[in-house]
Amino acid sequence: MFEGARRIALAIGATWTLGCVAYAVLQKPYAPLFFSVESPGSEPKPAEQCGTDDAREYISREFEPGTPISVTLCFAAHRADNGRMLIPYARVTSVELPDGRILQNVPLDITQAELLAKLKANGIEISRLAGTSGPSWEPLWRTHWNMGEPYSTEVSVYTQRVADGFSLTRQSQETAASQLWQARLRHWKESFQVLVVGLLLGWALTALIGWIARGFLGIPRGKDHRPA
Repeated sequence: MFEGARRIALAIGATWTLGCVAYAVLQKPYAPLFFSVESPGSEPKPAEQCGTDDAREYISREFEPGTPISVTLCFAAHRADNGRMLIPYARVTSVELPDGRILQNVPLDITQAELLAKLKANGIEISRLAGTSGPSWEPLWRTHWNMGEPYSTEVSVYTQRVADGFSLTRQSQETAASQLWQARLRHWKESFQVLVVGLLLGWALTALIGWIARGFLGIPRGKDHRPA
C-alpha cells in the first residue's frame, strides 16, 4: 500500500514540476509601459503611472518579433476655470481686433499681410478700426485649450488619433527591453517559488497521511507492513 502511495506522490510531484516549468517557459511576462501626453501637440514622455483624472488609451506595440508589449497613453488632466479636472483636446488660437472683437480659430502660421487681406475680404478695415492711416496694427494673439471630460466624444476622438499614430522611439525601446528583462526575471522567480512551495506542501501532506495511516494500522515508521 505504501509503495503504491509513494509512486502516486512521485507522479503528482513530477506533473507539478513539468507544469511549473511549462508555465515559466510558455507564459509571456507582462511588462506595461506608460507615456504621458501633457497637451495636444506635445510628445508622449515616459511616466510611472497615469494620474487619477487622466484619460487613457491602451494599445499594443510589437517590441521585438513575436513579443508584443502593452502601452498605456496617459492624457494629463488640467484644472479648468470652474475647478473641474478636464482633458485638453484642441488648441484654439484667436486674434483680438482693435475694437475688442475676437476672431476665433486663426492659424498661427498666417502672416500679418495674409491676415489683413482676409479681414479686408470680409469687410473689416483694420486702419479704420485702429484709427490709423496705415497698416501699423500688430495682431494680439490669444491661445487657449478646448477641454472636456475624459470619455467625452471630443476627447475620445483626440486620444484615439494620438494612439493610432504612436510609435516607440529608440529610447522607449531601450526602456521596454529593460522592463521586459526585469519582468522575465520576476516571472521565473515566481514560477520557481510556486514549484518549491507546491512540492513542500505535497511532501508535508504525504508525510501527514502516512503518519496517520501508520498510527491506525500499527505499522512502525520506515516499514511498509505491520510486524507479524
